[in-house]
Amino acid sequence: MTEVLSQAEIDQLLRAINEGAAEPEDSKPVHNTKKIKIYDFKRPDRFTAEQIRTLSIIHETFARKSAVAIAQYIHSMVHIRVASVDQLTYEEFIRCMPTPTTMGVVETSLGKMVMEIDSAITFAMINKLFGGDGNCRERHELTDLETQVMGDIINVTLGSFKEAWKKITDISPKLLNIETNPQFVHAAPPYEMTVVITLAAKINDVEGMINICFPYPALKPILKNLNTKTQYGINKAEGSPPETNLDKVKIPITVKLGDKMLSLENAKNIVEGTIIELDKLTVEPLDVYAGDVLIGKGEAVVIDEKFGIRIVEVYSENTEKTNA
Repeated sequence: MTEVLSQAEIDQLLRAINEGAAEPEDSKPVHNTKKIKIYDFKRPDRFTAEQIRTLSIIHETFARKSAVAIAQYIHSMVHIRVASVDQLTYEEFIRCMPTPTTMGVVETSLGKMVMEIDSAITFAMINKLFGGDGNCRERHELTDLETQVMGDIINVTLGSFKEAWKKITDISPKLLNIETNPQFVHAAPPYEMTVVITLAAKINDVEGMINICFPYPALKPILKNLNTKTQYGINKAEGSPPETNLDKVKIPITVKLGDKMLSLENAKNIVEGTIIELDKLTVEPLDVYAGDVLIGKGEAVVIDEKFGIRIVEVYSENTEKTNA
């Protein structure tokens, strides 16, 4: 509770300030100090901010696609989104996992990864598949049948996982086994750095987490590809901006010289090389068009062939020399 000063105390404080015995709080000099971050050599950061951001983008795609795949499989509303992307040692990751839980060890073209689905989401999906409403909140060790069911569900999501990673690499995921005790999952040495993507999932009214753990050695060969340019299909190695591809686009160049009304019969007989008689034998500036857009003026060298005019060469400040 805020203390209220009496009038006598206020007067005494003001006298002390005027005499220099006290210094107003706001007038005290502020010392700018640098914030120092302690670096822990036992758990060094292995991934840059851009790589973390790219992993988040990849797994946002995975979250959307896997939500659709699971919803179709269990016939229930499913929402999944990326909650966080963190760097932890493998020991820290395992220590954070509850027991029992559902941990799928997945072999990929890069190495092993772990997909952990917490009990809330696990039993909500199992309950829905077994004819319930999906709002089950019980917790127990998975039976053999329930383990098989969870293996099928993880396999359903692996198709979405491969699709989300396809712009980076062909990850070719394959489920090896499922464990319910995190201490039995040995996907990396205890002090190996990992990146953990945490997904927030919701099935009906049940909320829980799905964690995907990648050990650093698995992602090390493709770290250079973990950037937004690769993710969005921009090839930086080519060293040229996308606009340069426009030089391959064909745009018709047309020239207008005078006007001539033709009958329909004469117009039907016009072919390449046809000489069209104009009303005047004067040389006029040419209007040069790219498609329907006027791009400049040109000049023509003309010859008289039985009162006809044929364009021989066209010059324009905006186009190259062309032969007609």
